This record gives sequence, C-alpha cells and structure tokens, in this order.
Amino acid sequence: MPVTAELPNLSPTLQVIEGDAPPRAPRGSMAGTVPQFDVPTIEKKPKKERVSAPAPDARGRAVIALATGEIAGIADAAEDALAAAGLGVYQRGGEIVHVTMALGRDNAGNEVKNPGVKALGEYALQEALCSAALFEKFDARKGEYSYCNPPLELSKTLMQRGRSRLPVLAGFASAPTLRADGSVLETEGFDEPSGLLLEFEGVEYPEVPQNPTIEDARIAMNMLDALLNEFPFVLPHHRSAALSLLLTAVVRQSLPLAPMHAITAHTSSTGKSFLADLPSLLLTGNKAECSTWTGDIAEDKKSLHALLARGAQVIQLDNVPEGVSVGGAFLNTVLTSEKMAVRLLGTSSAPVVSTSTLLIATGNNLVLLADMARRVLLCKLDSGKENPETRKFEFDPEAILKAYRGEYVVAALTVLRAMAVAGYPYHGKAPLNGYNLWDQWVRGSLIWLGYDDPVASQGEVRALDPARTQLSNLLQSWHELFGSTNVRCREVVAAASEREGSMPSAEGGWSTGALRNPGLRDALVSVAAAGPDRPDATKLGYYCKSVEGRPLGGLKLVRGPDVQKSASWIVMEHTDGK
Repeated sequence: MPVTAELPNLSPTLQVIEGDAPPRAPRGSMAGTVPQFDVPTIEKKPKKERVSAPAPDARGRAVIALATGEIAGIADAAEDALAAAGLGVYQRGGEIVHVTMALGRDNAGNEVKNPGVKALGEYALQEALCSAALFEKFDARKGEYSYCNPPLELSKTLMQRGRSRLPVLAGFASAPTLRADGSVLETEGFDEPSGLLLEFEGVEYPEVPQNPTIEDARIAMNMLDALLNEFPFVLPHHRSAALSLLLTAVVRQSLPLAPMHAITAHTSSTGKSFLADLPSLLLTGNKAECSTWTGDIAEDKKSLHALLARGAQVIQLDNVPEGVSVGGAFLNTVLTSEKMAVRLLGTSSAPVVSTSTLLIATGNNLVLLADMARRVLLCKLDSGKENPETRKFEFDPEAILKAYRGEYVVAALTVLRAMAVAGYPYHGKAPLNGYNLWDQWVRGSLIWLGYDDPVASQGEVRALDPARTQLSNLLQSWHELFGSTNVRCREVVAAASEREGSMPSAEGGWSTGALRNPGLRDALVSVAAAGPDRPDATKLGYYCKSVEGRPLGGLKLVRGPDVQKSASWIVMEHTDGK
C-alpha cells in the first residue's frame, strides 16, 4: 500500500509518493519536483534615454554618455572628440601618439629640442580623453546622469581596436616644404592631404614663389652653393652630393625614400661634422641628433630605432670608428622601406615606425658595405694639410644659416619648385631605382642646372667595401694562374702554398723558399684562413658557394663538373647581360 509523507511548514503541502516515479521533467525545469509559488512580477524601469545629445560644456568639450553595449559608438565619439580638441593626438604606425618636444644630443654633446612623438599608454590616454570630452553615466539611484571619468577599458579599446578615426601623422616639418605633388606647403598646423604637421617655432619665412623660372632656380642654387665654398671637396660630384643634402633636407618628409649621404675624409678636423650639420640647421634651426654606430648590431639597432620611433627629421651617425663597416640588413631596410616593424628586445612587441628621416654618416676612411652602394651618396673631403685643425674658415656657414635661415629654405624650395613647374625635365641618366621621386626632384634639379651627377659617387662606395675587394683580388689572382679551367679547392690551396725550389727539409716538411704565387696566397688567406697565413680548402669551398655567380671586374666564379667526387670551380670572364 502506498505510503504518504507530509512535509511540514510548506503550503501547499508537497507529497512525496513512494512507488513508481513520475516522468522526468525536461532538463533545466523544476516542474513536478518543487512546490509552485505565485511570484509577483517586478516591472523593470525603462532605460533612461536622452531625447537629444547634450550641448558641449563651457570649454567646448563634447559630452559622451556611457551605456552598456554601446562600446563601438562610444569609441568612435571619443576619437572624434580627441581629433577636434587640438591636443596634438594622432595615430602613427598603429599607435596613438602625442606630439611633444623631444630632447636629443648633437655631435658636440649639446642638448637640442626637436618635435617628436610619444606613444600614449592607457593612463595618459585617459587623461587626454578627460581633456577632450566630458563623460557621464546614468545613476539609477538618483534617476539622472552624473559626470564620471572615462573608464580604462575605453582607453584599452582605443589602443587595441586596430583602426582609428584620428588623423594620420606622416611626419613633421619645421619649415615650409613641398607636398609630394610639388605644391607649396607653407601654412603652420596639420595638413591633412600630406599628413605633415608644420611647426615653425616663431620663425617667419619669406613667401615661396609659385612659378619660378630656371633663371630663378640658378640664382637660388648659387646662393646655396656659396655656403660650400670653403669645404675641400675631392671631386665635383662630391660637391653635388653636398648640395643634394641641402635640397633633400627641405622635402625629405614628402619623399617616400631618400638615399643616405656619407661624408668621409682621411683625417679628423677636415669639416665632416660641420658639413653634416648644415642640412639640419637649414631644416630645424638645430644641429642634427646623433645616433651611435659601433658595429654592434643590437646596440646600433636600438639607438637608431629610438630616434626613428620619435620621428627625428635628421639623424647623424657621427664619427663612425675607423674599420667599422656601415651597412647590414637593418640599415638597408631603413633606407629602402617607408615603414618597418622592429621587435623590441626582451618583448614580443613590434611597433611600426616610419623611416622618413634624412640619414647622414660621417667618419674617417668610412667603410661602406657593398650592399649599401645603391643606397648611399658619397661626399669626400681632403684638405691636403697634415694638420687640418689649423685651417681657418673665412666665413661661418653655420652662423649665416642661423641668421638667414628663412631665405635659404626658400632658395632650396625655389630650385625644386622650378623643377616641378618645368615639368621635371628628364636628366638622361639611368634612374636610381627605389628612389624615384628623389631622383626626379633632387638629382634631376642638380643635373638640370649644370651640376655633376651626385650618383656618380656610388662607384666609389662599392670600392670601399672590404668584402668586394677580397673577392676581386681572389678572382684576379685565380684567373691569372688557372685561366678558365676547372680546378678543385685543394688544388688552388696547394698552388698558393708552392715555393721556389721546394724540397724536403732535414727537420721535415718543405724548405721555406719564396712563394711562387704570393697574390693568390694573400687572397686565399683573406677569405679562407684556418690560421695565420694558412688557407684551408674546406673553408675555401664554403666561400666559393657564397660568392658563386657574382660578377666583379669582368670575372665571376661558377661551379664546374665534379672531379673524383669533389666540386670544381671555374673563374670565367663575364660581360653584362651574360
């Protein structure tokens, strides 16, 4: 007989009956297992909505209401408020940045101030948002909106959303300049078409002529050329390279890419750093900020990246130590890419930086790697004096530029603007690939006005590369001995080790007569040494693979047929196109 159990203090009474279990209720339902109560319905108050957008406050700040589920619209409104507030907040390289005056050091160690950017962190961005807008949220207890701070979640959203309505900052101009289309830009403030921010720091500039003639350009170029009269240039195209520095400086921010300028001399106190300061004095009124170049890849990369990230307009690699090669993958990328992502040491962060800077290197007997040849213009100085520091300049170009900077800026722009008005007459030279706009503007202007081609110096850059010299010596000495026959590396090493009158010595080994092929021996030791004056066939084999097919001096090294299961090599004559 079924047993009934009554549960006290429950109304209505819930009875649990032993025996057959009732059907299982659907998952998530408590029907049939717990008592059913009449629960009063609580009416939710309607969400407080504003009938119209609130008016800006007395400071002109927009009012942004915070509401759950509206983060996209709130973020858009916040970016619009930042852009309209004139706080110097922009987007650059995927980051939200603030324009500031950055402190740097020139080649004399003196402090210089130039405009720069700094990425805003979440708290700094929160402060900027407070300055740009008033934020409010609905207070349910009071039944009205109350002012509040923008939440940090909003700052993080703006920093990480991957898109932005903020204006894109391409770079700075501390003087009037030309846009990429050749039009004149001489009004202070942010220029949206070019993305340039013009800040003249109180300096007044003469008006840039809109339609100068070639005669106007010649007069302006003579004015710039006179600044260089006392620098001891070795060849005319070295002087052209120096003039290229001045012309490139005033439009560098509008050029996608520009070659680096390298200034070298045999001795100190010849005027290298003095000459390197002129384009920066012309552009910013200050000497150039300096970055170290020591040959330590990690340190050089860190130093140069910091200035690029800050937006430096001119960077000088000052007094590169003798014997330290200038070049490498990082510097090549800086000179051939408009933007680059650099992974910061010790982090997974890889911010994108702009490379729109005028890069200058100075040093005694500069060594430039061969892969820099098409990226560099060389300017060589030689005073011809044993003690050049005693040489006295009759006038001071630095003082002249500081006193009449506006006139010289307009002179440089007159040359380039005249070139644009003339329709960029073709200079008749093979273009410098990768630097097309620079080639058209700067190089074209110099040749148009009768100056030597500054690109002519690139042949000298190739000659300065020690690796190129080593390969050239090896190809020449190898070809002189073996012609275009195929030989194995061990045979080349053996030939380089042969001596006159070689015969076994009493102590063992061979007598030490004069080397039969000293040129080949020196060439092998420079590229494949296993010890002092001892070339190694295995190392030579690896070297041959690394330079296979590279033409130099009318010769190139190619692989021949295997001989007794060993690779053989042939140095054969080469002509361009074959």
